[in-house]
Amino acid sequence: MEKSILSKTIDILRFPIMLGVVAEHAFFQTPSGDGYPVYSTVKFFLSDVSTEVLPPPLFFLVSGMLFFWGLEKLSSSIYFQKIRKRFRTVLIPYLFWNLLILGVLYVGQTFFADLAGQEATRVSDYSIKDWLWAFWDTSKGTAYASATVGDPVYFPFWFIRDAMVLFLLSPIILFLLKKTGGWILIPLGAWWLAAGFPDIPRWVYGVAGFSPRAIFFFCLGAWTVISKKDFAENILGNKNAVFILLPVVAAGIVIAWLLKGNTLYQPFIRIYTLAAVLLCFCVAARFSSKGNRAWAFLSGATFFLYASHGYLVKILPHIVIKKTGLSSDWGFVLLYFSCLIASLAICLSVYWILKKTAPRILGAITGGRC
Repeated sequence: MEKSILSKTIDILRFPIMLGVVAEHAFFQTPSGDGYPVYSTVKFFLSDVSTEVLPPPLFFLVSGMLFFWGLEKLSSSIYFQKIRKRFRTVLIPYLFWNLLILGVLYVGQTFFADLAGQEATRVSDYSIKDWLWAFWDTSKGTAYASATVGDPVYFPFWFIRDAMVLFLLSPIILFLLKKTGGWILIPLGAWWLAAGFPDIPRWVYGVAGFSPRAIFFFCLGAWTVISKKDFAENILGNKNAVFILLPVVAAGIVIAWLLKGNTLYQPFIRIYTLAAVLLCFCVAARFSSKGNRAWAFLSGATFFLYASHGYLVKILPHIVIKKTGLSSDWGFVLLYFSCLIASLAICLSVYWILKKTAPRILGAITGGRC
């Protein structure tokens, strides 16, 4: 029962997770900071307590589940088989899309300098150090010396970078989970929770490729499938779970609103995230028996949408604001939704065209996820 419900639930979650990623990246900095209350309110409800905090945990939770699915032990042959598979499905797309973005940046900086940002060194002037760090952590290279977040040059792919590290560490993860009976999740969860407090040592936040959020949720997903605790039957299969969790999450949103600007906001958001993530799984499980061709298309397009949206969804509002001088509060809200819908339409249209005309190329750049 568990495999059927859980696998279908994961399939249902694929597109909403990536839709949340795109919706989060569609938010933009207004020209005059936070002086737009309507836009700030929309951002709070659609980003701060939803798309900003939910997709990453869901992504790593699902990644942990899928990697350890059906594993009793991780022999060296099985381990290397899994790593070889992810060389094609993960590493090659990771390298391709980061290289593509470097090419796009080069063209933008060379021919469209008025639209390209000035925050980075020109790609044509990259040092060897810049080129190497561009694929891992741009804050370490001189090209992005002012960066504070350790993302690769194609920023959405920090998900994949962190997941690749966890795949490589999977034998250690499995050993610790089994040796401790899952209790290792408590200190890992505490580490992730501690990262939400202000004025803590820098190392608590982790380093590029090794963040507490990625580690905790990946391990939690792994333990969910290797512990055989009937997660699907007892929780996802419980019809009352949604009605129990919904008011809890709603109350969490209200408390988060009241805590805005307080030092307890980030720690609370992490606790809220646990309930919200579980609610997402339970809601998806309610729809696990449903499906149609349209949803199958969207699920198939998930990776391409994830890989192609990043700079598109960022550059569209930048162009509109720069060309029109937009400064209206409601105008920014309309611009957000317009650019989000336009980006989704463009990415899904390109996916459909490639699927019809160049399926092999599409398969190669998405790791076979099409």
